[in-house]
Amino acid sequence: MDQMTGFASALTRLESALDKLERAAAGAGDTGGALAELDALRQKHRRLKDSTERAVADLDVLIASRS
Repeated sequence: MDQMTGFASALTRLESALDKLERAAAGAGDTGGALAELDALRQKHRRLKDSTERAVADLDVLIASRS
């Protein structure tokens, strides 16, 4: 259960960082650094979200097999 809390916490932090970067890039009219960092964070976010979804699906299968 601690792992799921860790995933949720990591997703929340990542989403917050994405929001901050989007606002900063929009406000500064940045064409390079912040946008590149934003893209990298978006990719990390996608991978973490996909990994979390797979872990939850695996847990569902495990729970169902134990019932």
